[in-house]
Amino acid sequence: MSQLDQHIGNRLKARRLHQGLAPDDLALSLGIDIASYNDLEAGVTRATPDQLHRASLALSVSIAYFFEELPQPPSTTTKPRPS
Repeated sequence: MSQLDQHIGNRLKARRLHQGLAPDDLALSLGIDIASYNDLEAGVTRATPDQLHRASLALSVSIAYFFEELPQPPSTTTKPRPS
């Protein structure tokens, strides 16, 4: 489970609650069973592009919504080694 998967799951849940939808309602919109949907919200499973597209339509948001407020990963830039 990656930080990105968890973030997308959190955004999915927050928007679903904002819209007043039950998990099974959104699972149906995504074409998946409730167990798979719960895994998406928990960040256990990675959402496919198709699922993100369907979720954005069902929740009336752009796909970019799921990536907003994403924490920046730590810098992987290496410092030059002394000669």
